[in-house]
Amino acid sequence: MTNEAQLDALGELHRHFEAEGVEYWLFGGWAVDFHAGAITRPHGDLDIAIWLREHAGVEQVFRGHHGGLQESEAHTFLAALAV
Repeated sequence: MTNEAQLDALGELHRHFEAEGVEYWLFGGWAVDFHAGAITRPHGDLDIAIWLREHAGVEQVFRGHHGGLQESEAHTFLAALAV
């Protein structure tokens, strides 16, 4: 996935999380780039953190708005977020 596609995905996640009232934090390489105000390198993923109590809201976002994600993939993704 290109940096531009990841930024688009992050924008979409932000809109959906905001609509559901989900608090989240960006971390890892993208967090560094947002702090720097520039894309400093290619990225292989988006790293976000959520409160465990936000799990249901995040699951709703993926079930309701991200139809291309298979249920097993959603659970793996959400489990990784909740750790």
